[in-house]
Amino acid sequence: MIRNKKALIFLFLLTIAVLIIYAFFCPDDKFEIKNAAGLIAVSAVSMIMLAFVNPQNTYIKTAIAIFLTVITPFFVARFILCDTLIKSAQNYWIEILILTILMLFAFIFIRRTAAAAGFCAIFSALFVLVNELALCFRKSAIIPTDIFNLGTAFAVSGQYPYEFTYKTVSALLTAIALTAVLIKFDLELRVKKYSFWKNTAINVALTFVPILFIALGVKYINSVDIKNIDPFDVSVSNRNAGTATTFVHNIKTMFVEVPADYSNKTAEQILSEYETKDKAGGFVRPNIIVIMNEALSDMDTFCGIGKKEQFMPYLSQPHENMQKGYAQVSVFGGNTANSEFEFLTGNSLYFLPQGYIPYMRTITRQTPSLVSDAEKLGYKTVAIHPYMPQCWRRSTVYPFFGFDEFISGPDFDKDHKTTSSKMRGSIDFGDLKYIRKYISDEEDFDMVMKKLEEKDKDDRLFIFNVTMQNHGSYLYKEEDFDEYLAKGGFDLDPDITAYDEIIQYLTLVRETDASFEGLLNKLEDFDEPTIVLMFGDHLPGFAAVNEALEGKTPAEKQSKYYVPYFMWANFDIPESESKEPVSIAFLSNDLKKNIGMPLTRWDMLREKVREKYPSMNCYG
Repeated sequence: MIRNKKALIFLFLLTIAVLIIYAFFCPDDKFEIKNAAGLIAVSAVSMIMLAFVNPQNTYIKTAIAIFLTVITPFFVARFILCDTLIKSAQNYWIEILILTILMLFAFIFIRRTAAAAGFCAIFSALFVLVNELALCFRKSAIIPTDIFNLGTAFAVSGQYPYEFTYKTVSALLTAIALTAVLIKFDLELRVKKYSFWKNTAINVALTFVPILFIALGVKYINSVDIKNIDPFDVSVSNRNAGTATTFVHNIKTMFVEVPADYSNKTAEQILSEYETKDKAGGFVRPNIIVIMNEALSDMDTFCGIGKKEQFMPYLSQPHENMQKGYAQVSVFGGNTANSEFEFLTGNSLYFLPQGYIPYMRTITRQTPSLVSDAEKLGYKTVAIHPYMPQCWRRSTVYPFFGFDEFISGPDFDKDHKTTSSKMRGSIDFGDLKYIRKYISDEEDFDMVMKKLEEKDKDDRLFIFNVTMQNHGSYLYKEEDFDEYLAKGGFDLDPDITAYDEIIQYLTLVRETDASFEGLLNKLEDFDEPTIVLMFGDHLPGFAAVNEALEGKTPAEKQSKYYVPYFMWANFDIPESESKEPVSIAFLSNDLKKNIGMPLTRWDMLREKVREKYPSMNCYG
């Protein structure tokens, strides 16, 4: 006899709806019949259990309930998200333990096994969805500290088209389907038939036994050395160790540990061993322009993607008074603010947990920086970023660094009211030059020149400029970008992963190259000494980069964190070019030494560290 007809009808209609979504909204090149068959299989098994499995024996029903209660969240989180087997028995045990702890936490308040397990299953499915969004936006999985970055994520999310994937729809369908089955085998653990005191004792036990299990589980997880965690790629850790295991591991490492015997007094004593240093030839006191260029990278040198002379025709050539090299950053595919923090403060993220973003959590008061150093020497300090000022809390952080002025997107055309642009699907900051959805580097560099030309002749400027032109995603398909794509000229393997995206990215870098050449040509004729340092904040998060480094040693994998830098002046500085990376936290010292700017005690300490560790990031 068929039972639960209403549940069967609901599940059947839900399956049809999910299949329609998957078939019509999933891109043609990613739709697979076997995946659709898998969805149907999950739904069919659930409907069979709802319709025909109805054990009368209480013990059998209880066993099925407990099994489904434990396995459902694990099935959704593990097999749907990662499609692969976890590498070790320890990882399986920890993954199930974490999800069981979450389920028991829900059970304490709900007291029904189906509702508690269903909560975990749906929670796991939503985790899948959020993780897929993160992979779509920045090509890297979510980490615990992402919760502090939601404002910035929402600000740029409109630039990334989202595609329904097999993982997304199957996770949601599986969670709902198995929860429907769980309801049939639900165990309600409420005590009503005994005396008041006995009922109270049993209810207290049903509360504190799960709490005890949770406490013991948390203690075990904190004490164990979790295996198969890849420090370079969260997605790899998700596949090898489990999503819940990786997430909890990252929670364990997200808190800053104070070194033994550390104190402000000890830090001052260490600094007191170093003295400030002035250059023998004196301080040139030029205008200083630092440009952190969004996603600027050289994927040719270390990954063999593209040819540098094609996407950087100007910068790939030697130039008078120009120094070239590579800086080692701590981020890949996103989290721009961390490169900004390391450069401006000279603090390496080596001493902070992976994924930690100081802009979001640490910078809450006046903080010594390259900006405050320049300010003490009489410089007017200006920050420029052609997008929204609240991204990465810049409007809050910059005054703590010592910036006198912050020019953001709405300030580029003050006569225009910033609005959402339907034409570009982005933000309209006024009558400016855009490339795709962002203010172009050419327009951005024009603002830099404008600030130099407007200032009093006796003043000197320190400008820190964070560009936006090359920001992802790289799937823009409007006609206004065709004129740039039409220039062509890139030798790229047509079988490379995300070929069209990489072509669009290389096209953008070539425009940056031309805009930077234009800026230097203008500064060549500028009648005040001026030095320019431009560097990338991170590589774009292309899968092709990870594929190019697959099988490499940990040291070789560090090359995904190497970004190019170019330092040029309209006065004499020694030319040089190096492939040996320097930590982004040390790069400001090179700038100072080129212009004779006094090195502080903090700078001198970093010079000493650099002698032994010339490059470092949060991975080593």
